[in-house]
Amino acid sequence: MKTDIEATDGGAGDDAISGVINSTAASSTYQAGDVVNGSDGKDTLNVTVVNNTLSGNVLAEVKNVETISIHNLAGAAFTFDAANVTGAETLVNDRSNSDLTFDNVQNITAISLNDADGNTDVQFTDTVVAGTADELVVMTKDSGSSATDADLDVGNQTAIGTDAFEAVKISAEGSNFLDIAGLGSAVKTITIDGAGKLDLAAIDTTVLTKIDASGNTGGVTLDLADAAVLEVIGGTGDDTFVMTGTYSSADTITGGDGTDTLSIEVAQAAPAAVQTKVTGIEALTISDAANNTAVDTAKFGVTKKLTFDAVSPGTGGALTIAGLVSGSTIVTGKLVDDFGGTTAVDVNLSDAAGAGDSITIDIDNTAGAGNFDIDLDGVEVISIDASGSDKANAVDIDSAQVTTYTVNAGGGDLTLTTTTGGTAVTSVDASSTTGAGALIVTLSGAAIAGATVTGTKNDDTVNGSNQDDIIIGGAGIDTIDGSAGADTITGGAGVDALTGGAGADKFIFATADLDTTAGAVTDVIADFLTGGADKIDTTGAAGSATNYVEAGAAAANIAALLTAADAALTGAVTYYVGEVGANAFLVTDFDGNGYTDVIQLTGNSLATIAFGDIA
Repeated sequence: MKTDIEATDGGAGDDAISGVINSTAASSTYQAGDVVNGSDGKDTLNVTVVNNTLSGNVLAEVKNVETISIHNLAGAAFTFDAANVTGAETLVNDRSNSDLTFDNVQNITAISLNDADGNTDVQFTDTVVAGTADELVVMTKDSGSSATDADLDVGNQTAIGTDAFEAVKISAEGSNFLDIAGLGSAVKTITIDGAGKLDLAAIDTTVLTKIDASGNTGGVTLDLADAAVLEVIGGTGDDTFVMTGTYSSADTITGGDGTDTLSIEVAQAAPAAVQTKVTGIEALTISDAANNTAVDTAKFGVTKKLTFDAVSPGTGGALTIAGLVSGSTIVTGKLVDDFGGTTAVDVNLSDAAGAGDSITIDIDNTAGAGNFDIDLDGVEVISIDASGSDKANAVDIDSAQVTTYTVNAGGGDLTLTTTTGGTAVTSVDASSTTGAGALIVTLSGAAIAGATVTGTKNDDTVNGSNQDDIIIGGAGIDTIDGSAGADTITGGAGVDALTGGAGADKFIFATADLDTTAGAVTDVIADFLTGGADKIDTTGAAGSATNYVEAGAAAANIAALLTAADAALTGAVTYYVGEVGANAFLVTDFDGNGYTDVIQLTGNSLATIAFGDIA
């Protein structure tokens, strides 16, 4: 289209006609006086709004054009007055950066949202939507976001939100977050299809009786907080039905394929009878505080996943969880920072009679430091995943049968206490931690046969049992205390503080030959017992009269000691012991270039260390 007043005619094919609305009629190509006739075919009028000065003005006459697409780039709300538009079938909000209103729409059309993040308002003339069985068709592609919904408001010419439509059909492509509160309160049925993901917020359910998403494959999230009695059918994706405070046994919920979630309040999660009208639901979410309550997930057919999504359960009285089976997951949401408090949450697996029963505790809190106190009697394998949390968390597990812990500490430090009933623990592995959080763990003093503890890449603190533990630090600056027992301790790459405790302990230094001359202590052993009680194990051969050298006297400082060590470590000689102050230092090197480990043996001297201390 041109800036001159003109008549534009399409042909027999599918035509695309483009125009611009600018600040004045003289600078616009779509303007009052223009006539656009699409003629035959499926035609599209694309209008770009550069300035909103002409918002609400009746402009060109448009006929026989099936699709009207508006791209609002004005930076402010714009109203497209469709009083002169006849025969349109679809109205499109195309990538607008501000709100868009279609006004005076002369016939029922479909509404298409293409990457539309603001408000889309559509007002039909009063007589067009005066019927009692009007259906609105909505197509949406990549509209809205998890932070801000795209609002779709529809009404007659009198007002937005009037009861214009009784049925709504939504087709989704891509990822979509829509607020449809403005569709009015006359909607009785909603049908959803398409391969896209769709999150519908603020659904007005005054007279709504059915939502059918069986044609959708991308997954739907439906906010049905105002619902009365409903039939809800999910699709083949992972669906979520939010029925906070309104679910009743009269509702019919069919999850379909995928991993589907029903979100309700705790009062609704403890029914006396099996919920026979709920099928195909794999996960249950409790949306409010769960205090002094017994939750039985099996009443909803849920045996694998239970989520606490809001405030702290258990703080006002005992919380007992039944119905879950081995292999299930309990999730504490972003707002849950006190799971149990002074009264532990009691989890009873329905199939915990055998060996090898497992459960995952998924900690996602971001509101504040977390305190999680959980009784898991009969469970042998526990996985704690705090990868969704950036806070420090304390986890106290009471289980006489647990043997194995797998831990992802997340973004904040995770303190794991196993002292209550933790005598069977044989393994704590936090090596899968991906965030900045460290592991702080205290084993039961009476562990049956000791345990293997593997730390994170961060600065861990590990307190062993009174038995023979194997403790493996990571890349951080670790603090490790083996406690009693003949422990095997590997500090790892950081400058670690190591304590063997009572018993004949072995300290392993498996660092590859670094050939450094950095002059820094690499690890500290606080209580190395000489004379063969404790051992140091390196990547080299055992200490001997030929590969081991001691200084003739104490050095003035660590720099002087390391200068002497560098000269003495020839490749044939791989161990050098010197003394500074009240401490001995073992320096290692295996190729005669620089040195690898500088190990402080606190409280020892040249007189107390011998080559036999090196295994």
